[in-house]
Amino acid sequence: MSAYFGGYNEFVFDGNKLLCYMSDYPMKPLTPNHIIEVHDDADWEALLAFCNKLKWEAEYDDPNTLDGTQWELEFEFLNTKFRTYGSNAYPRGFNTFLRKLKKVLSKHQIVLDM
Repeated sequence: MSAYFGGYNEFVFDGNKLLCYMSDYPMKPLTPNHIIEVHDDADWEALLAFCNKLKWEAEYDDPNTLDGTQWELEFEFLNTKFRTYGSNAYPRGFNTFLRKLKKVLSKHQIVLDM
């Protein structure tokens, strides 16, 4: 997720760890800023369950906004796999997704400004 004149945030699930790449600049850091153990984390499992039920379109776009926020979600878990993208437009449930992600991050004193 990134915004014009904003930062960069990428979260990669790798085994039992969530790798957090976060920057105040619009580019990915070379190494993760945070590595979170998510094995047996009920909030992480709730986020996965939520994402596993999503039926989002491939793309959301607001052509009337020149600069703003671009986001992308690639998800693969159990039998569900999808990729979705947005530019200044969001699907129903996006705020719930962010709230659940922020809950996982906040337990590790990681703040996601979005």
